[in-house]
Amino acid sequence: MFANRFTVVTDACVLVSPLVRNLLLSLAEAHLYRVRWSGRILDEFERGFVRDVLRHKLDDPEGAARKARGDMERAFPEAMVEGHEHLEAALNDIPDPEDCHVVAAALHASAAQIITNNLRDFPAEVMKQLQIDVRTADDFIADTLDLPMDSSTALSAVHRLRKRLKRPELTPAEMLIRMERNGLGQTAALLAGRMELW
Repeated sequence: MFANRFTVVTDACVLVSPLVRNLLLSLAEAHLYRVRWSGRILDEFERGFVRDVLRHKLDDPEGAARKARGDMERAFPEAMVEGHEHLEAALNDIPDPEDCHVVAAALHASAAQIITNNLRDFPAEVMKQLQIDVRTADDFIADTLDLPMDSSTALSAVHRLRKRLKRPELTPAEMLIRMERNGLGQTAALLAGRMELW
């Protein structure tokens, strides 16, 4: 998996959880893949972040969501996919028309994969014809961590992420518990066997 040719579009649903988002973006920051999204994906991320994470925790959840989006856009200015909207009309085999924009962005970006936790929205037979693999965040992160030639780079990225977490600080064991709570069971199991490395 080389960053100069392996491109991934992240669906909004995998960006909502701060831990999952930070893991995905830490691996992209380590040049293990190229992350891509669209303005519409980030719009959906903002709404989901407010609804599922921030609503009861902050006085201004919309402002906090805008800040998170801005931080992502500044960290990955090359990630924005534009000019793909014309492809949506041809995607008649996608069950929910509301998901066509994600596939269109992936096609326009020549992405190898879409990372989403809503696999049923992207039928395998349709996506195979489009030559785009669809993976859950847990599958993608675990596979990236397990790549033989990039394993040390990936583990270093997880280590740097854990050290950046301050509210609260997390031990490796505490971070594994959080991963499991956030649907990253495979990732947690893989990292549990390598705790001394991150």
